[in-house]
Amino acid sequence: LQTKTPSLLSTSNYKNLQINCFTMKILLACFLAATLVEGNVIVHTVPSDVPATSAASYTCGFTNRWSARRHPFLYPFADAHWSAPLIVAHDKRYTMWEEGRFASEGVQLVAEVGFMGPLVDDFLAGSLNFVLGRETFNRVIQTQTFNPIVVTPKHHYLSSITMIVPSPDWFSGFSKVDTIDKDGNWLQEVTIETAPFDAGTEDGEQYSLNNSPTNPRNVITRFTTSTAPKNGVFLNSRGDDVLPVVSWKCTLNPVEEAERKTPKEPKNLPAFDVKKTDSRVPSSQLVSYQCQFKSNWSLANHPIMYPTKTAQWTPPVLVAHTDGYTMWSKGNTASKGVEKVAETGDT
Repeated sequence: LQTKTPSLLSTSNYKNLQINCFTMKILLACFLAATLVEGNVIVHTVPSDVPATSAASYTCGFTNRWSARRHPFLYPFADAHWSAPLIVAHDKRYTMWEEGRFASEGVQLVAEVGFMGPLVDDFLAGSLNFVLGRETFNRVIQTQTFNPIVVTPKHHYLSSITMIVPSPDWFSGFSKVDTIDKDGNWLQEVTIETAPFDAGTEDGEQYSLNNSPTNPRNVITRFTTSTAPKNGVFLNSRGDDVLPVVSWKCTLNPVEEAERKTPKEPKNLPAFDVKKTDSRVPSSQLVSYQCQFKSNWSLANHPIMYPTKTAQWTPPVLVAHTDGYTMWSKGNTASKGVEKVAETGDT
């Protein structure tokens, strides 16, 4: 793909951005809504009066805008989906990815196969706060909301990434969006519309996987009318524009001053929760149960030190017994059998 720098608003135009205030009959109010162009994303911001002197959090949402109506050429109706989106809070020095630069190994793996492991390892090593969403299919789900992400006066930039699936190495996201305004306050709201990008690591001009590596590698390139393949992938129906494929919206969560200064006690869930449904079968009859095991241990639910490449379970064991038998219980010393399972997985 050939890179062509799009025409953008100049820095001087940003400074000349005017604030329009309107007067209501009973209440006077002035609202600021600034639309800025930061390289390749449109950022719509709304200010707040909350000083960025202590930690805060944002709840972010993801809205799919990649569709057959907006991007009709070769659109993969049945398979079109997104890998689990990732958002990270960081300082100005950190760059997860940037248009015009070569993709890191972590970004390459996200763009080619949707695998987040190396990026998450980097975040954990750097003690960076991040949130991970879930994989979504366009024909089923259009939106999702992430868990709140914590920002601090030091780590007040947000970056995101998610793979366009299926594709050779295409992704979308934003890079280094600042959550602090020029007055030193947390932004109340940030809306970002993001384009599709080519990571420059795998050949291919269609919605396909497992293509040949790009040799030599290219830099990360935004899809535009000049860089889109001749088959029209990502172009609109008229072929004269590449419309955004994702809309992200992050909203500041209300936090009282006392809550900012006083850490909350962590909430621990019960060791296990038993939900029962009654039947009309008398217990005097001999019966059998069919049991299922569903894992909730995941990178999304347990991100800290999650062993992405090696996470697994040993074969689960269920036993039926009388009231007098205890295989294990919280607060008691583990038996040799339980110790062996816990340490080696050997039953």
